[in-house]
Parts: sequence; structure tokens; C-alpha cells
Amino acid sequence: MASKEAKALPKNFLRIVASPQEVPDEHLRSRFTKQDGKLVGGTIDRRRGIIYLLEIPGVRGYTRFEYALHEAIHLFAHPIMTIVDDRAFESNYGRPCRRGDTDVGTFQRKYCRGFGEGATQLITQQIMKKQGISELGEKPYKEFIPPVVELCKIFSLDRFARAYFFGAAKEFTAAMEYRWGGAWQNVANIAAAGATKMAMDQINQLEFQYIKRRGPKGDYPTLPAFKSYA
Repeated sequence: MASKEAKALPKNFLRIVASPQEVPDEHLRSRFTKQDGKLVGGTIDRRRGIIYLLEIPGVRGYTRFEYALHEAIHLFAHPIMTIVDDRAFESNYGRPCRRGDTDVGTFQRKYCRGFGEGATQLITQQIMKKQGISELGEKPYKEFIPPVVELCKIFSLDRFARAYFFGAAKEFTAAMEYRWGGAWQNVANIAAAGATKMAMDQINQLEFQYIKRRGPKGDYPTLPAFKSYA
């Protein structure tokens, strides 16, 4: 993050709370996730650049690193972008380029919660693995991860990363539509519902249909618009 953007953040941008009721904005309180019937995780206030996290039960003022990292990735690496001539411009550590959705990044706003939370948690786990940090037993958003892994395999990690980190949603959407048509939206909707097996079955079905139309899996022409990324 650029220094001027870091200076724009509140001094205590990471705030640990004992209950969602301590979060000032009502619409943010409902974004705390339930895992096995228990409230976990946190949320972010993009307008103010604040991360809110629930403290560990019985340990005041502390939270789990995994949840903190997940929300930090949302705020700092999953910004809301303005796209002009295929170039991405970040606006005030995540301030949206249009009204509404002030706490949801570009990728998740476009592809819904399943892809968005799945991608964020997958990145979280990869960072922890590289740093030798053990995962906790809760495994938040685990139901969203398998479809995201398949998307990275099929459409390339580079294209997926550009959509997530730089807001290049147009390129990623075009790749999905070229291969699956508008049915990619079905995958996104099913994944958002947390129906992992159904989402994976849908992906497999779409891939099977693609193979029948085009030949071996992955063997399709690179469109002119994608040649610069090939």
C-alpha cells in the first residue's frame, strides 16, 4: 500500500469487539459469519478503513490471526476499483466508484459471495502456508474454496488474480462466457449458496459440454482481446 493511503487510514484501523453490537453501523453487524452456529470472523467498514473482528471467547482483546488476515486481504488487496481503458485505479483504500456496496470489493460485487469469500480465504490460506502458520480447526468459508480452485485451474491463476487484485472483471467474465456462455452465473449463484457439491457438478457439466463442442479440455483459441495476456 502506498504511504499516502496508509496515512489516510485511522490510527487504530483494526478493532476487536466483544459483540457485533459494538459496531456502529447496523448494516455491518449482519456481516459477521456463523460457523457451526457460532458467530466468528469480522467485517470491514470501507468508508472509514476500519476492520472489525470478534475477540476470542473468554480472551478479551484478542482475535484469531486467520480471521484478521482474511479481512485485511479484503480491505487492502481486494479493493473497489474504477476501470478506465482497461486500467485500474484504486480510490481511497476501497471507496467505491459508484453508490452502494461500500463494504464489498469489486470482485465479490461482480461474482457474489461464493467466489469472493472463497478467493479471499484461499489467498489467506496460501499466505499462512508460505509463512508456516498452522490453520485453525474452524476453516472459515471452506464450502466456497473448491469452486474457486477449479476456476483458477480452468481460466488460469493469472487471469483470476487480475480480476481479484486489479479489478479486471471484464477480462475474466469474457473468458468464462467464451467457454461456458451465461451459465457461469449459475455456478456463481450456486457457490454463493454454499452448495459446494452442486457447484462442482455444474462446473464439470459445463466443462463436459465444452469438450464436446471444442475438443480436448483447455484447447481453445485465444481471443484477440486476450493475446496480450497469453
